Amino acid sequence: MGIENRIRLAIELSNLSLKDAATLCEIPYSSLQNWVNGARDPRSDALISLASHLGVSIDWLLTGQGPVRRNHPQENTVVVPRLSPAEDSLITLFRSVNDDDRLHIKNTILERKRLREMEQRIKDITLLLSNCIHND
Repeated sequence: MGIENRIRLAIELSNLSLKDAATLCEIPYSSLQNWVNGARDPRSDALISLASHLGVSIDWLLTGQGPVRRNHPQENTVVVPRLSPAEDSLITLFRSVNDDDRLHIKNTILERKRLREMEQRIKDITLLLSNCIHND
């Protein structure tokens, strides 16, 4: 098992998404993606942060040898990322509404996300076309 698989396993054992693990470990999400995809090798300080925040042994993370969990191999600890006050407020508000309102909120957020992605694609295409026109 390569280091990219051990990093992915450490994140999965902590019941975190890649994005949540990046936030918890204070590592750029794109860097973590590169590491778990095997595109790049992590720096030593990043490995120390991953091991520390995810509760895994640095020896295991580096070599695959020894117990996975640091100091407490039998302990089944779940690392939960801390929520910001804004996130906590949103979750509290979301939990206070009925199921129909929750579905409406979810659909609204998904639609806004889709629109932002489309706007970004339009900007990218506009820039590309502008560069093509200026290069001719």
